[in-house]
Amino acid sequence: MPLLHRTTRFIAQRLYAITFLSAIGCTSLASAQATAPSPAVIEHPVPQQSGVNQKVHLASDRSTMPLVLVKGYPFLEGEVNGIKGKLLFDVGEEESFALNTHRVTPPDGKVIGHGFFGSGQTFTVSRFPLVDDLKLADGPDYTAIPNVRGSSGQQLEDNITPDFIGWIGIAFFDGYVIKLDYQHPSVTFYRNDAASAGKQAALKGEKVLQVIHFDFAGHRNLLAFPVKLGNLPFIANLDTGSHDTVWLTPELIKTMKAAGTLHCTTDECKLSSVSIDNHVISLRSHTDLIEGKAAVSEKMGHANDNIMTLGYEFLSKFKTVWNYQDQTLTLLSKDGPE
Repeated sequence: MPLLHRTTRFIAQRLYAITFLSAIGCTSLASAQATAPSPAVIEHPVPQQSGVNQKVHLASDRSTMPLVLVKGYPFLEGEVNGIKGKLLFDVGEEESFALNTHRVTPPDGKVIGHGFFGSGQTFTVSRFPLVDDLKLADGPDYTAIPNVRGSSGQQLEDNITPDFIGWIGIAFFDGYVIKLDYQHPSVTFYRNDAASAGKQAALKGEKVLQVIHFDFAGHRNLLAFPVKLGNLPFIANLDTGSHDTVWLTPELIKTMKAAGTLHCTTDECKLSSVSIDNHVISLRSHTDLIEGKAAVSEKMGHANDNIMTLGYEFLSKFKTVWNYQDQTLTLLSKDGPE
């Protein structure tokens, strides 16, 4: 029997890849969505032109958009160049808007790199000089969008939703506080200011359960904070484009079994005694356990730490308020104030 519960669901984990670009560029990090719902890591991206996707951004002080949850992934419905479909609302995506080039391929795209996943699939990353239009259901419409990045999202089409057309990322709501509600699937955007008006509006009338302080480690699409499994320290990464996942080395497996924080049967493994700032949280039994080190740990600035990702299973337990200005995630009761 395998030591860990190995799920066969494609949606179980975020797949990370190292992307090697043929063009000479700087060494900053950028995300390249490819054959997984989460960002692959580009080691040497082509320097981006100024104004990349700046046009795809919110304008109103407050707006609410419906989400469609498919197998635990939150999507915004919309249309790109006349093709209707779903765009993944992904806090692991740095740019405001990226294309699934398997469904939408504008003309004159320029290949800016290639990469591969650990499973062997390869992908091409391109940038397109112009996307004619982007329409979001109950949201803004954009035309003549310059410098849009894209890569194939065929695996999302095949395994999650066949009408997947792209990603909406964190640059879309830069300067806003967001509230995610998976019970009544929606995302609300509150324009923030120096007086934290957006934060106050997002929290008004809500019951606050916990405030978590996170770090970017230099990359705004990699939100991380400390957690504990029993007495063992871990670093958790927050991600709407993932399910709850924990990476465990063989040594950790032995230690956690001995401590009683990892319990395995013939069908599944369960974690217990998980806490954030001494607040115990309950992870569902189908948290995915993967033997080895998380490929993204080095990019998170935690190469030597134990890593877990908190995604749908964690986020669906609460309403959550994300404030990138003061780097906090606030957990709210799903049922509102007492």
